[in-house]
Amino acid sequence: MTIGDGPARIVVISGGDAFVRRPDAKSAQRIGRLIPSGFTAYILGYDPATRPSAEELTAATADFMRERTGPALLAGISFGGFVAMRVASLAPELVRGLVLISTAHRFSAEGRVRVAEQLAAIERGDLDAMVRPFIGLFRRRRLNLAVRLAMWLRRGSIGLRMNDPEFVAHMLKMALTCSDAPMPAVRTPALILLGERDQFFDVAAARETAAGIAGARLVTFARETHMLAIERASAVRQAIGRLNR
Repeated sequence: MTIGDGPARIVVISGGDAFVRRPDAKSAQRIGRLIPSGFTAYILGYDPATRPSAEELTAATADFMRERTGPALLAGISFGGFVAMRVASLAPELVRGLVLISTAHRFSAEGRVRVAEQLAAIERGDLDAMVRPFIGLFRRRRLNLAVRLAMWLRRGSIGLRMNDPEFVAHMLKMALTCSDAPMPAVRTPALILLGERDQFFDVAAARETAAGIAGARLVTFARETHMLAIERASAVRQAIGRLNR
């Protein structure tokens, strides 16, 4: 999906929501709020008809940039950060700058447990339990209440909005494998944006990521959670915009 028509180009690799659920207009709109004026954004998701490896996703993203955008900013949201870092390592000539949003090169201990719980739930066919780790992720209480209500209203029918469970399980396993692997060698300037209360990637992991990338800058947001890109979209958009000056 393409958003905007500005001269600057940014490729955005979506987070896990894009492989857990079928894409919809709201998902695209949420990512669109992160894109500053003056940019054309290319939003990449995941094809549920495939079972790609991390290496295949990396190569496919690099090929897309080579053919469609040329050198551009590359942003990865949550799981997308794993792929973005690998693209920057594989094809640094294509990545003018790397933006890592609510992500790092590895999960926190809490994050790894949450993902493992999701994987176990989907493998036993318990879709309600699979989405349970998403309850309570927002900073704002009213948003958490809205998510809880929505899940209660849709109990028993969650599978209708999800991608194929085998595909979701495959992607969750890939996320754990990426987290356990050595950090990719990245030489591209990087900006890391993380909520201090992120439930999947903590500040310690983000600091390790920043320390492993020469010239990387880590910006943390007090009290914010894994939903930083939704609850502080304006701040994320401004930070990305400053990279293009």
